[in-house]
Amino acid sequence: MSTARPTRLPSRFGMHVSGADAWPRPDVSGPIIRRLARGDSAKMFGLRRIGKSSCMAAVREGLAGQALVVHTDAQNANTMSAFTKNLLGAVPEAAQGMGLKKRLAELAGLAQPIIQMFTAIRDGKPTASDPQAEATFLAYWSSFAPAIGQHLASQDRQVVICFDEFPLLCDKLAQGPGGVAAVNNILAQLREWRALGPRRLAMFFTGSVGFASIAKRRGLERNHLNDPPSIPLPPLPPGEARAFLRALIAGNVQPGQWTEAMVETFLQLLPETHAGVIQYAFQSMLDAEARNEEDIRHAFLTQVEPGLLRDFYTQFDDRLRDHGKETARRLRLGVKLVAAAPQGLPAADFLPGFIAAGEPEEETADVIAILEEDGFLRHDLTEEKLFLADGLVRAWWRRQAPFQ
Repeated sequence: MSTARPTRLPSRFGMHVSGADAWPRPDVSGPIIRRLARGDSAKMFGLRRIGKSSCMAAVREGLAGQALVVHTDAQNANTMSAFTKNLLGAVPEAAQGMGLKKRLAELAGLAQPIIQMFTAIRDGKPTASDPQAEATFLAYWSSFAPAIGQHLASQDRQVVICFDEFPLLCDKLAQGPGGVAAVNNILAQLREWRALGPRRLAMFFTGSVGFASIAKRRGLERNHLNDPPSIPLPPLPPGEARAFLRALIAGNVQPGQWTEAMVETFLQLLPETHAGVIQYAFQSMLDAEARNEEDIRHAFLTQVEPGLLRDFYTQFDDRLRDHGKETARRLRLGVKLVAAAPQGLPAADFLPGFIAAGEPEEETADVIAILEEDGFLRHDLTEEKLFLADGLVRAWWRRQAPFQ
């Protein structure tokens, strides 16, 4: 995995990038790669379109020469059988081996519907969307799941499973045939997998919504996913953001077309320097054919700001709306307490403020966990203070001021 900054970049937004088109973030991906390579796990949750998928792509690329990497996009599965098919399909054929197929077939032989369904899953064939068959599959999941985990753990090199959009899978399955009990069983099995083998099975979970949020809404057992630490994806530092913008300019406009004053104006108007935000705003400059600072200001006012509201700020509203009124009220209170302390709210002061507003102490931990995973808050462990996560949430919160 190269850590050299590209000098030219294509203008892309809304899709993950890799290889020569990716902007390296060794400060973020490097520690994750080292964790996973030694058998430890990690998770990364946050807003959509800030670069999580590109980060996962960089992690997979960095692990390619030192681990067997299994990647599955969990949001593409609506059932556990579909998820299992995707997972097994992502395992390289050399690592599957006849031993796994034979062992699983024998275990699944406890029920004829399972034989038929698992044979189709194993061979990557479509499976019937029969609720009864899915319920049977879920009932036998705990019988054959250990065999999959043990086989993967027995490989001659470190195995890393990357689950993209894992919380969304849990949300879908909790509303399916097996309900909450089936999801808790799956979470427990995956936790057992992470302890298997001399190296341990490493897992990297990502999602555009936090697991704590889904667990709260659906009544899932959050402790099953509390062993991997949460890794934040911070905005690009100022120098990196400037270099990133210059690479976009070099790759998309004629030399000399953008002046230094235009670069400064663009960077000053950005609410935050996430790569996705810079890409989005820069595309608007291309659409507007910006030629000077005034063109940039006009494009921000007429195109970028409405787009940020639609594609970024509304994510915060949606996350609150997904909870019931009671939980949404508590989450909003948590943001309000932290926003009132621009220099950071000492973590020890959060609870008194929460209780003073009439909220129960036992809800505090859930509220903080949800707000951290969903991109509202950042917990600085060095200072032991809570901050609003970044410029995006600060901009969103300013828009909320008339309604507070």
